[in-house]
Amino acid sequence: MFLFSISLATSIIVLNVSVSLSILLNKALRSQNRFMYMLSTCLSDICSGVSYYYAGVLDVRDSFDSPTRTFYIVPTFLGLSYMAILAAQADRYHAIVSPFKYSQLMTRNRTLLVIFAYWVYAFLIVAAHNLVTIGVAKRITSMASEMKALTLCAFCPELTLFLTPILYIRGCSALRATLLTRVWRHCCRRKKRVMFDESECVRKSCNT
Repeated sequence: MFLFSISLATSIIVLNVSVSLSILLNKALRSQNRFMYMLSTCLSDICSGVSYYYAGVLDVRDSFDSPTRTFYIVPTFLGLSYMAILAAQADRYHAIVSPFKYSQLMTRNRTLLVIFAYWVYAFLIVAAHNLVTIGVAKRITSMASEMKALTLCAFCPELTLFLTPILYIRGCSALRATLLTRVWRHCCRRKKRVMFDESECVRKSCNT
């Protein structure tokens, strides 16, 4: 289970960082509102991936009396990922049903305001859980626990953080092209250059 958690966390981070860089490097993608929701999803998933290193090592259980609890920060990142997906679906629905009104109402600043609003909402719930007494906190419904019921991977919600960027890459040709030509290819070239330099150093040392 330890190795599974570490491997899954690493995969989540690599995939989501790759998708984020692809969006940030492509001006055409950055100009569309739906990719702002993708960035929000990737950011929360990266935070979840990083937190799983801690959760995997210590086998964390987020309960009020757990000594290794994360104060509900880790499940909140998971809930933020689901919230971003739901917001993106609502955004796409209105864009298809009322394209003219959508273009007038949902500007870039308003889209970013929506994203900012649900991030603030999520951490207000976290603050409520941690600042009030245990009796009151137990009556507060966690956003993450609400959203878990909505995912098909409820048996292992971490898998959604791995599958979501794969679906983004598979479903968007422009994103996939940017990823392959400007993110992964650059990393592969750098790796090959480092390996070539190391081989040259070894060859020169052998000759001397």
